[in-house]
Amino acid sequence: MSLSEFQLIDTIRNFQPNFSDDIEGIGDDAAIIPVGQQSFVITTDSLVENIHFKMEWASPFQIGRKSAAVNLSDIAAMGAQPFGLFLSISVPKTVDYCWIEQFILGIKTFGVPILGGDTTSSKDSLFINITAIGKVDNNSIKRRSTAKSGDDIYVTGTLGDSGAGLYILQNNLDPVGFQSLVEAHLNPSPQLKIGTELAELREVHSMMDISDGLAGDIHHILDQSGLSATIDCDKLPISESLRTFCNKYDLDPIRFALEAGEDYQLLFSAEKKKCLPLPCVKVGELYTGPGQVKFLNSPSPDYKYTGYTHF
Repeated sequence: MSLSEFQLIDTIRNFQPNFSDDIEGIGDDAAIIPVGQQSFVITTDSLVENIHFKMEWASPFQIGRKSAAVNLSDIAAMGAQPFGLFLSISVPKTVDYCWIEQFILGIKTFGVPILGGDTTSSKDSLFINITAIGKVDNNSIKRRSTAKSGDDIYVTGTLGDSGAGLYILQNNLDPVGFQSLVEAHLNPSPQLKIGTELAELREVHSMMDISDGLAGDIHHILDQSGLSATIDCDKLPISESLRTFCNKYDLDPIRFALEAGEDYQLLFSAEKKKCLPLPCVKVGELYTGPGQVKFLNSPSPDYKYTGYTHF
């Protein structure tokens, strides 16, 4: 495809009408539809066999769990509580009843019911699409567009483990000693509890989830809010497992933490203060500027960090 992922999204956005009744569409982790003092937030994600997962790496339970998790992470990023999923799935003949049973059990891990969807056959590959719906008080919604100059930038947990787990799987490396990295990739956890807790804090101004790497995802907040940022590489929360893995294979843990994606931690900005009453790590600051990111204390000062792109 000649278009980049974001050019494709912008093309779709340009054909949209001006929404009425305060409906908010493309631009955040989920669309927002107000209903009285609350809003529905709705998001959808697709997972394609051999692009987002491989049957030989992941069990049907893990594939189902991850399919739900990536959608519920978007709900968490809006500060909302999920209450329903819609599943559409295209199934090849190689998938049997037992596989589907375990797959559905994986989706139901998070206790969110499947309300409907669609099923079709597929010639050769499995295609999964889930739409998630959540609900949130209007004054608690967290957006990408409401960050403020002077805000501190936080993440809710370690970065790069999932990317390292994928690297292990792709390169057929021995996972002994690094199973936590593989688990981070195969079994991501949406930050639903802390998402709703952050939503209640007025000092938290903007929020999104980290699906394509911090270095790429921070630009969504910058573009929507008209700001620039500094990210301090020395402050990135990196697990000991990732550091040990990178030391063994002569790899850079900073690149995993900034670029690899699929961590599904929350990235948010909040007004400057000594601490927040929740587990989180300050990694940078926002300032007035043209959407640029400066990476401080980088081990590779001339390297330009980018997130994952789908095309």
